[in-house]
Amino acid sequence: MRSKDRWLTGPKGVIVDTVAEVEPALDSMVVESLIGVAFPHRPRQRDLARALTEDPDLLVSGRPVGPRALEKLTRALREHGATV
Repeated sequence: MRSKDRWLTGPKGVIVDTVAEVEPALDSMVVESLIGVAFPHRPRQRDLARALTEDPDLLVSGRPVGPRALEKLTRALREHGATV
Protein backbone atom coordinates (compact mmCIF):
# COMPACT_ATOMS: atom_id res chain seq x y z
CA MET A 1 0.00 0.00 0.00
CA ARG A 2 1.30 3.43 -0.90
CA SER A 3 2.19 5.72 1.97
CA LYS A 4 -0.40 8.27 0.85
CA ASP A 5 -3.06 5.62 1.52
CA ARG A 6 -1.93 5.27 5.12
CA TRP A 7 -5.10 7.06 6.20
CA LEU A 8 -6.96 3.82 5.44
CA THR A 9 -4.91 1.51 7.63
CA GLY A 10 -3.51 3.84 10.26
CA PRO A 11 -5.76 6.88 10.51
CA LYS A 12 -4.88 7.63 14.12
CA GLY A 13 -1.17 7.65 13.26
CA VAL A 14 -1.74 10.04 10.37
CA ILE A 15 -3.59 12.44 12.64
CA VAL A 16 -0.98 12.21 15.40
CA ASP A 17 1.84 12.81 12.92
CA THR A 18 0.07 15.78 11.36
CA VAL A 19 -0.55 17.34 14.76
CA ALA A 20 3.08 16.73 15.74
CA GLU A 21 4.25 18.71 12.72
CA VAL A 22 2.42 21.84 13.87
CA GLU A 23 2.42 21.27 17.65
CA PRO A 24 5.66 19.41 18.43
CA ALA A 25 5.44 20.27 22.14
CA LEU A 26 2.22 18.27 22.59
CA ASP A 27 2.82 14.75 23.82
CA SER A 28 1.88 12.27 21.08
CA MET A 29 0.27 9.96 23.64
CA VAL A 30 -2.02 12.80 24.74
CA VAL A 31 -2.93 13.52 21.12
CA GLU A 32 -3.61 9.84 20.47
CA SER A 33 -5.81 9.68 23.55
CA LEU A 34 -7.75 12.76 22.46
CA ILE A 35 -8.37 11.19 19.07
CA GLY A 36 -9.64 7.99 20.68
CA VAL A 37 -12.03 9.90 22.93
CA ALA A 38 -13.24 12.38 20.31
CA PHE A 39 -13.51 9.82 17.50
CA PRO A 40 -13.90 6.32 18.91
CA HIS A 41 -15.01 4.93 15.54
CA ARG A 42 -12.49 4.31 12.78
CA PRO A 43 -14.64 5.70 9.95
CA ARG A 44 -14.55 9.17 11.55
CA GLN A 45 -10.82 8.84 12.14
CA ARG A 46 -10.38 7.86 8.48
CA ASP A 47 -12.39 10.85 7.26
CA LEU A 48 -10.22 13.20 9.25
CA ALA A 49 -6.98 11.42 8.34
CA ARG A 50 -7.88 11.50 4.65
CA ALA A 51 -8.65 15.22 4.79
CA LEU A 52 -5.34 15.90 6.56
CA THR A 53 -3.47 13.74 4.07
CA GLU A 54 -4.96 15.71 1.20
CA ASP A 55 -4.40 19.08 2.89
CA PRO A 56 -2.16 19.03 6.00
CA ASP A 57 -2.59 22.79 6.38
CA LEU A 58 -6.21 22.32 7.42
CA LEU A 59 -5.10 22.25 11.05
CA VAL A 60 -3.70 25.77 10.91
CA SER A 61 -5.49 27.39 8.00
CA GLY A 62 -8.57 28.62 9.82
CA ARG A 63 -10.55 27.92 6.67
CA PRO A 64 -14.08 26.63 7.19
CA VAL A 65 -13.47 23.51 5.10
CA GLY A 66 -12.83 19.90 5.93
CA PRO A 67 -14.80 17.41 7.96
CA ARG A 68 -16.66 18.51 11.09
CA ALA A 69 -14.28 16.29 13.03
CA LEU A 70 -11.54 18.83 12.37
CA GLU A 71 -13.24 21.44 14.52
CA LYS A 72 -13.75 18.93 17.31
CA LEU A 73 -10.07 17.96 17.16
CA THR A 74 -8.79 21.53 17.19
CA ARG A 75 -10.95 22.37 20.21
CA ALA A 76 -9.65 19.35 22.11
CA LEU A 77 -6.06 20.21 21.18
CA ARG A 78 -6.47 23.78 22.41
CA GLU A 79 -7.88 22.53 25.69
CA HIS A 80 -4.70 20.50 26.10
CA GLY A 81 -2.19 23.22 25.33
CA ALA A 82 -2.08 23.62 21.54
CA THR A 83 -1.15 27.15 20.57
CA VAL A 84 -0.64 27.10 16.80
